[in-house]
Amino acid sequence: MKLRFFVVLSALFTLFSNPNLFAQCTTLPTRAIDTFFCSGNGVIINGKTYITAGTYRDTIRRSLPLCDSVLNITIRTQAPTSETRNLTLCSGDTLKINGRTITQAGVYKDTIRATSTSCEVYVTLNVKAVDLRVSFGADVTIERGDSVKLTPSVSNTKDVVITWRPTSLVPCKSCIDPIVSPKITTTFELEVRDTVNGCIRSDDIIVNVKTCVGVFIPNAFSPNDDGKNDYFTVFTAPCVKQVKVLSVFNRWGGLMFTKENFEPNDEKLGWDGTKNGKAVPVGIYSFYVEVEQKDGSVQKYRGDIDVIR
Repeated sequence: MKLRFFVVLSALFTLFSNPNLFAQCTTLPTRAIDTFFCSGNGVIINGKTYITAGTYRDTIRRSLPLCDSVLNITIRTQAPTSETRNLTLCSGDTLKINGRTITQAGVYKDTIRATSTSCEVYVTLNVKAVDLRVSFGADVTIERGDSVKLTPSVSNTKDVVITWRPTSLVPCKSCIDPIVSPKITTTFELEVRDTVNGCIRSDDIIVNVKTCVGVFIPNAFSPNDDGKNDYFTVFTAPCVKQVKVLSVFNRWGGLMFTKENFEPNDEKLGWDGTKNGKAVPVGIYSFYVEVEQKDGSVQKYRGDIDVIR
């Protein structure tokens, strides 16, 4: 008990024997606090709760030799704000706003918290639906060298920009229904972008290209005017454009017949088995044929033809 009393007396002696400790606290340091809270809430400062806006004064108590601090507190309230947002809903899309999923046009009310203040914001959402759809039908098949018109269904062609891919194979870049002539099987994609609302839609179609292999050249014919097999010509599939050359030679290499740039599959456009108006002898003759496909490529054929009567 005597020891504790001695410690207290020693502390008092130290305090009163050093007047500078009092002198340094004659002017208390101050600190200004300017803050706010959202309406309906409050704020805690220095352990005290404030629920009303205003100006307050408080003191932060400190142990000697530190001085107390004075707080000048200004508190404001932040009332809820309101805003309107205009949104676009593209065909087939959904909007997710504050945990809500929106799938159709309309006016929606919601309450969110502002990122900067964490206070409530009353939001009105004006959602406008934009009908923009692009659709192709079934894939198509063409012969190599043929062309086909691409005819997509587009729900709106006003205020839109279209993009075809691959662009190098579409002659009319701005056409909704271009004519294309791919040489190999190709996937064509059409993208449509609404320049007013920003919606983008696309679809694609496969154009299958069949390789042309349909060339048939007979190895015998009987030019006897019986109405059956009286001519020698070239028969082809529709992918062939024309016969560029048909030439017939005898066994010594003499030219018996030649014709250029005529349609296939018509017997009477071919050789009738004569030379200078006279029937040639029966026997084996050789031929040389060039056919041009619709894609511009040329195929060459050589072989023998047997003339029988």
